Amino acid sequence: MPLPEKLVHTALMSLVPSFWLLLTISMYWETVSLNCQPNPVRVICKISGETVPGETRVLEIPKAQLAGIDIIDRQRKGKYRIGLITIDKTEIPLTRNWSGDATVQLTGQIDRIRTFIADPHLTTLNVSTQRRFPLFPLIIAGGILWFHGLWFERVWFGSK
Repeated sequence: MPLPEKLVHTALMSLVPSFWLLLTISMYWETVSLNCQPNPVRVICKISGETVPGETRVLEIPKAQLAGIDIIDRQRKGKYRIGLITIDKTEIPLTRNWSGDATVQLTGQIDRIRTFIADPHLTTLNVSTQRRFPLFPLIIAGGILWFHGLWFERVWFGSK
């Protein structure tokens, strides 16, 4: 096989595993933490989390500015994000990735957060998501890497 053809095959071999790696990271890496604590004057809610490796975000907002929590940015095929709604109708997304694992984990906490926002006497709330990598995407990624390793070996060192 000529060198230009080998280079094209090598480029194609690197695209598919890269796509699966980026998809897995975007779906399962994100974490979110909503921590509301009283301070001397008012209750402050600190939103923090890591959306992708190395990218951390932190936002603080007074509880008095929050009006609710809801599903925002609904897309087709059941994809959505969860966000806080302020009293001036501004949406603060808690998650960046549509229907990622962090969004799924927060879906089970919507009622708890909604109750906290609605009750002026509650002053403490701590909700956080955990990074969980399920076995199935890791098996798929391993199979793809194994297949591409065989393909790479055949392209560069196989029959001429």
